[in-house]
Parts: sequence; C-alpha cells; structure tokens
Amino acid sequence: MSSEERLDPTPIRRFDPTEHLEGGWRVRRYLPGEALLLEQEKGEQVRGLLRKLTVLVVPLLLAAMLIAGTQAAPGDLRLVTYPVAVLCLVVVLIGLLTLPREIRRIRHGVRLEVDAKSGRACGFPVTSEVSRALSDLQAKMKEVPLSEVKAVKLTVHRGGGRQGLMSRADLELVVEGASLQGPFATAADPEWAEARDALLPLACELARVGHLAVEIDCRWRKEQFTLSAEQVRQLPPGVPLAP
Repeated sequence: MSSEERLDPTPIRRFDPTEHLEGGWRVRRYLPGEALLLEQEKGEQVRGLLRKLTVLVVPLLLAAMLIAGTQAAPGDLRLVTYPVAVLCLVVVLIGLLTLPREIRRIRHGVRLEVDAKSGRACGFPVTSEVSRALSDLQAKMKEVPLSEVKAVKLTVHRGGGRQGLMSRADLELVVEGASLQGPFATAADPEWAEARDALLPLACELARVGHLAVEIDCRWRKEQFTLSAEQVRQLPPGVPLAP
C-alpha cells in the first residue's frame, strides 16, 4: 500500500522506550501509564547553536564586502549594493536576537515530560505564529497543569513528493497559546508515513499517560486523523524501561 493511501495509521506498534530517536532525544524515565520523560542531549543543542553562528557569518561577510568594495564606486552602484548590504545586516540582527533562546536551551536543557501522578506537563515552548514571534524569542522551559494540555499532536510535513527530498514529523504537546516541543523524525518524501509511524507509538504513550487524544495533522492535504483518548487506552502498554 502506498504512503498516499495510509492516512489511517493503524495498526500501531507497541511503544519501546529504547528505540532510537533523531536529534539527540532519548527516553530518560518511563513508568507505563504514569510518567514519561524525554530529554535532548546538550551536545545536539550546542551543535545547533554552532550551525546558527556559522550561517550568520555568511550575510555578515557579504554585507562587509558590499560596503567596502563599493565605497569608491559611482553613486548609482551604491544605490544597488547598500540596500542589499542593509538586508544582510537585518538578517544577521534577527539571527542574533534568537541566540539568547538557544543559550537558554543549552543552560536549562530541553525536555518533554508528562507526569500523571503530579498532574503536570513541562517542555520547551515553540510557536509558528508571527504575532508571537518576539515572545517566542524569550521562551524558556514551561510547566503547566496536565489539565491545560489539549492533545498530543503529530504534524507531518512533506517536501513536495519528489525523490531526494525529505518529509518530517514533529511531535508536540498542545497547550493554551503554544506547543511544547518534542522529538522529530524524518524519512524520504515518498515514504512520509515512515516518519509519522516512527513517532506514533511515543505519541500514543504520552497520550495514555496524560489521558489525551492524539491528533495527526497531514499539512499538505489539510487533513487530520484523530485517535481518541479511549482508543489510545485500548492499545497495549509500552515495553518497560530497564533501570
């Protein structure tokens, strides 16, 4: 059966906390039906910060070259190069504004936790809404009552259906005004369902702990598939995590 026909993700395999997760994520603590803690390795966050700094060097050097190289040029040429240099500097400025957030992620760690016993969930908030962009730069670890978590969401993005491009699935806890970041998975674009299915057992176990539904959002088709909290509870419990 092709990926295009697989909007329904069932059957769902049993959750195994020892399975590999991309991006330096791992299961740190797991009590079936009671608590689940995921944590991202600090090394991955440091590499992300270094990648961002490296990317910022390119527009900075380009702006410097444009300004220095055309100082003695005719005014008409500077009317072209200077605006381009300003745009490069704006890109650098925006990138610099995000650095404190990345540093906070390294200092405090990035994790995602659902704990039924204490009735809480915590994670690092993310938002894709432009209106919240500035507040998102100041984001830090957020802890909320479990009652404020609306669902476990699995969003699948495709690269256009072409060979050589990648699809990506992102796992998040949906809370009021934001989402709490979880692991991601990637796969070749035609096999987008593999990215979804790599995270689906984990999403269902988080939902089981929090008595939540799982929402699967297929962005390119503008379609959603929802597993209710009752459907999630009927799935077999995960493999116990050895101490």
